[in-house]
Amino acid sequence: MTLDNPASSTWKLFRDRPFPRVQLLGGGNPEERVRALDSVGECDALVVPGGLPDTVEAVTALSRLDIPVLYVAGLDECRGRDWSQAVAAGKQAASGTGVHLLDRDAVVLDGVRYLGCTFWSSPESAGLGARDWAREVKPMLAEVDTAVWLSDVTNAEQASAIAFANQWTSVTGESKASADSACRAFALIENRRATAWLANELRERFEGPTVVVTHFAPELRQRRPAATAGAMQSGVRSLLREHRGAVDLWLHGNTETTTDVAIEGTRVFGGFADEEAGMDVSELLDRALGAVATGKVRRKQVHAEPKRILSPIINFEDGLRAPLSDEAACIVEEMQQVHKNVDAIVPHTMTRSSTLRMCVRRTIHDEMQLFAKAARAAAELERQIFQPTNHLQSLLLTTRTDYAVPPGYPAKDCQDSGFDYYDLLNRMAAHIDSVRELAGQAAWTLGQWAKRSGAILRELDARGIEARAVAPPVQAIRMPKLCEYIEIHARCKGKEVEQLREHLRGMFKRDEEWPFITRLTHVAQFSEDSPRLLDLPTVLDSLDYAGRFAVTS
Repeated sequence: MTLDNPASSTWKLFRDRPFPRVQLLGGGNPEERVRALDSVGECDALVVPGGLPDTVEAVTALSRLDIPVLYVAGLDECRGRDWSQAVAAGKQAASGTGVHLLDRDAVVLDGVRYLGCTFWSSPESAGLGARDWAREVKPMLAEVDTAVWLSDVTNAEQASAIAFANQWTSVTGESKASADSACRAFALIENRRATAWLANELRERFEGPTVVVTHFAPELRQRRPAATAGAMQSGVRSLLREHRGAVDLWLHGNTETTTDVAIEGTRVFGGFADEEAGMDVSELLDRALGAVATGKVRRKQVHAEPKRILSPIINFEDGLRAPLSDEAACIVEEMQQVHKNVDAIVPHTMTRSSTLRMCVRRTIHDEMQLFAKAARAAAELERQIFQPTNHLQSLLLTTRTDYAVPPGYPAKDCQDSGFDYYDLLNRMAAHIDSVRELAGQAAWTLGQWAKRSGAILRELDARGIEARAVAPPVQAIRMPKLCEYIEIHARCKGKEVEQLREHLRGMFKRDEEWPFITRLTHVAQFSEDSPRLLDLPTVLDSLDYAGRFAVTS
């Protein structure tokens, strides 16, 4: 489930109409997914990341919906049949309909670019060794038919080379081991082709949001940010790091549970929300009491009614708020527990007994190892939204995880007698507060940007100067660093520019609350082309009531 959007008019900074509401159909089994089409909500585009019984039948059912559908074929569509033939048949059926069956294809709908492919899997994309990867994918690839695919000479040569390099059974044999080798080689080759295609597409600059749609998840095992530091980095992470900010949302299928994580600044969402996910506490309680009241009747039923899948609505304005909130909450809980433990024993660091002092300091030292571990996890979360671009920025993030404290017992007492443990507690509390605010940092920065831009435009308007603010890139919804500058285009006399710059620098100073650099540019006319220029009413409309009041009062 996505969180309620705290600034429903944020879209006005980036476009002339609201962002499309995207809904994902995932989870359950193929039959449940087909039935779930009856419960598609009020969305502007439906994403189906595979998992329907047959591509032609799926296109027929999806085309009855009165909305655009982005569809990629998955494992269920090619069980017992050739994948390329299934995709070709589905594409032919989709011709002339509102269904877009994507197989390494791009389509732009309502200002949003969708890049779709099955994606398959490979050791490098999964971030696993070849042996571990082969063991992971063996069950899911068991029913894939590769006979037609291998009839292509290029495919057969590449598959044979991969099988030889990995010491697999030959792909040309008739045994079960040969079939398994062929399936692994097929998935690996097609994944590499999809990754190369995706990298090529991401090199093409696109002004609006970009959504990647795949059947396979970008990583076989979703890891918490803290776990990625020492783990083998997946090829997807390298791809997203190379094209920083290029992918706003990655939607995938092939999962039994709902996953909502941030990977290299991209929200990765897969799965579904069931009926209970959208209920509040009172509704859940009513349902539980009703179940108890009718328990005897339900126990007599032989067949339970299948649970209907309700796909979640995803709003682009949410950015990374939902996945970062979940991760940050876990980290904050760990940090608070350590802070509580340390706070309880700090007074004993000043006891008269030197032995007790040293034991207490050793306990604090050990507790701080846990706090530093949580701080490293928090730093990985920070990387999701701040995306360091050089070694210095990475170093600054790393230094926040350094909590060097005296080791205590069995070290000598004189070595750490001057350490300020109360200052340590203050640093820990401040760090906890910053982690707690991390998920909303991008939204807060964007709101501050709009307030400051509105105030500057209002000041120039009071001086009789017509001006516009250059809109930030849409990626600023996820990455606050992209709001670093406020670019103002003003229609004024050339000789007035420097005087106005000095006036604005003096009136709108840069500090922690307003971390923006203002740039004023003289223009003769406002351009109709990019970049998007915002007048004062548009900026004010993007703010909530309190924000507008702060600018206009």
